[in-house]
Amino acid sequence: MPITLTSWGAAQQVTGSMHLLELSDGFRILIDCGLEMGSKGQETALGFDPTTINLVFLTHAHMDHSGRLPELVREGYRGDILCTEPTMELSAVLLRDSAMLQAKRMANDLHGRAKGRKKGDQAFRKLTHRLEQDAEHCLRQFHPLRPEKAYRIRQNLQITLYPCSHLLGAVSAVFEIKETDQTLRIGFSGDLGRFNYPGLPDPRPFPEVDYLVCESTYGGVNHQETRPPTMVVEEFIRQALELEGGQLIVPAFSVGRTQTFLLVLQQLYEEDKLPLDVPVYVDSPMAILSTEVYRQMEDWLGRDALNMISMYGDVFSFKRLRFIQNIGQSRKIAAEYRPSILISASGMLEGGRIHIHLKEQLQNSRASILFIGYMAEGSLGRKLADGEKYLTVDGRTVEVRARLCYTDVFSGHADHNGLMRFVSQTPPSRLRRVFLVHGEPDRMEALADDLEKNGYKVTLPTKGKSYTLD
Repeated sequence: MPITLTSWGAAQQVTGSMHLLELSDGFRILIDCGLEMGSKGQETALGFDPTTINLVFLTHAHMDHSGRLPELVREGYRGDILCTEPTMELSAVLLRDSAMLQAKRMANDLHGRAKGRKKGDQAFRKLTHRLEQDAEHCLRQFHPLRPEKAYRIRQNLQITLYPCSHLLGAVSAVFEIKETDQTLRIGFSGDLGRFNYPGLPDPRPFPEVDYLVCESTYGGVNHQETRPPTMVVEEFIRQALELEGGQLIVPAFSVGRTQTFLLVLQQLYEEDKLPLDVPVYVDSPMAILSTEVYRQMEDWLGRDALNMISMYGDVFSFKRLRFIQNIGQSRKIAAEYRPSILISASGMLEGGRIHIHLKEQLQNSRASILFIGYMAEGSLGRKLADGEKYLTVDGRTVEVRARLCYTDVFSGHADHNGLMRFVSQTPPSRLRRVFLVHGEPDRMEALADDLEKNGYKVTLPTKGKSYTLD
């Protein structure tokens, strides 16, 4: 029986990463188990029997890589979930929050059909309890590993992790598989980050491999912004607050992007480059929890953040910064029209406190909305970024009059040149095949074309199709 690879998610699409590696002796490893972000429909079936999986490896905590783990465990998976320590801690924040959001969404549907509010409330409590239990059961199966250390999982299988600067604790991985007459090294990029990214260490060199499963989010596209993040943010702040005279609203993922943006604001504050008396709000309970994880995991931060800690004592706290917990405070801030900086989730506008602010501020011509991250196809954020004049938020249609702006300086993904550099760490004479995943079809094809011009063999996997690695 040959070694096979089957992609059950992120096959010719960006989100929902889920890849099944089956060894010749039948040992089955699932790499990531993520949600399809921006999808309005129900998640499809996993595509395989969870009870047949022997091991799960998680590259990082983002929901499009981790979000279906509770489902996997509920459906019978009983093995270990291996990852780094920051990934374990951040996953706890994300999966618990996801359980509550899923319960609310499902209970709202039940409430509409239930006779009376009391019955609907009971349904919500039951759903919440069940989904929270799913998350807790899943989290008990997490086991942390250290990067750049070889772990022997079984006699014929070894795994080594390599920091990749996408998120705190995010890694790429190499599985070394010993067969009767050969040793194969199979690499999984996870989500690749960038060099000199605020708050995170640079990606570590990746070893030569025989097969590579590589993300392709920015295939064919190179990041345009070359200025330092502090200079870019200072310019947007000046335009929004001093020239426009309104709020600067920053939709950002609670885990990762919010902490990076705060790090830059902290630096501007310490250099006296934030406008006087302008409040900075972080309106996301989950961002508060994940920021605390960043504080507890100082050893995993980049040199720039460590230098700031030594100088200022903290990189996520300055005088005008306020973390908002109470939803009543959120509504009060949303109704204000005086200059302020607001960071709120979710980054793709798919839910969360950001909706409270959008319903009030989208129609405000003095407000500015700064996009700092990727928006998946079908997401509310993509619709807004693509220029829709009217946006429906929580059932309310609002005219878009706010100023929309965008920067790629905070992009957490390697661009086309970065992806080419990552793959080329193994010469085409050694690398038997590159499997491109986690990208929209045109992005995958652009990266595939360039790789093939440089002598690499490339496959764009089809969801559910198995490929032989021999």
